[in-house]
Amino acid sequence: MIILNNYLKFENYIFNIIKMKIINRVAKSRNILIEILGKYDWDTTNIPVLSEKEIDTIYNVPESKNSLLNTLGVAVGCNFTIPHKQLPEYKLHVLYYNFPDGDKKSTKVTKALVDKILKLYEENIFNTDDSLLILLNEEVSDTIQKISDTLNIKLKSGYEISESIQTIINEKSIGLNKNHFRNVFIFGVSMFQVNLLKHELVPEHIPIRDEAGKSKILARCNATIDQLPIISKYDNIGKMIGLVPGDICKITRISEKCGDYEYFRVCK
Repeated sequence: MIILNNYLKFENYIFNIIKMKIINRVAKSRNILIEILGKYDWDTTNIPVLSEKEIDTIYNVPESKNSLLNTLGVAVGCNFTIPHKQLPEYKLHVLYYNFPDGDKKSTKVTKALVDKILKLYEENIFNTDDSLLILLNEEVSDTIQKISDTLNIKLKSGYEISESIQTIINEKSIGLNKNHFRNVFIFGVSMFQVNLLKHELVPEHIPIRDEAGKSKILARCNATIDQLPIISKYDNIGKMIGLVPGDICKITRISEKCGDYEYFRVCK
């Protein structure tokens, strides 16, 4: 009996260590994402920075308003939604998917993710134009990338920007088109344990989306857009700043000899 009790105590101790490691990773990723997204297109001013203790409290709290969100697994309480700075009707939903419940391990991400996300759009849990950033408790493998590609293809099939948002785009001359809406970006949670955009080896990346801005760059480079070097749509830094095919990325490097200098890549 003593041996059994000691074993159970040890098992519980190991479980708590694993759980707190996951809570730590979720807390870091959430707060770093708020920092990164707020620097670019998204208004994060109303999203609170939470401590590990607060994340631990909400980690297992199920979603009560939209029960379909519970199909994504635990940690739905850690999800958050933010509006676009120029188009408040357009939202980005940050979702934690397939995180472990209790002492269970995360199962592998499968094609079931596609059906679950499509269902959330079909049931109007997300607006037609909204985009998603999905965090997994595993690395993004080739298989997961194919699932992401399938999901994005299905979401774009027959899609047109809603009339209300298109009206604002036209009135305010916002340089966005339908390629910038209804996108899904998938990351492993480990990608946001530090802010990679602040790393000394990562130069500043700025997305150029409006046609006028892209035309100026092409004239400056005396090139067509297809003659620019490529930044892959799968590039992690590109995904973090929301690059989509057709965007130009301005990259500013710092050289001790030459000072700051810019170069440009097209996302494909």
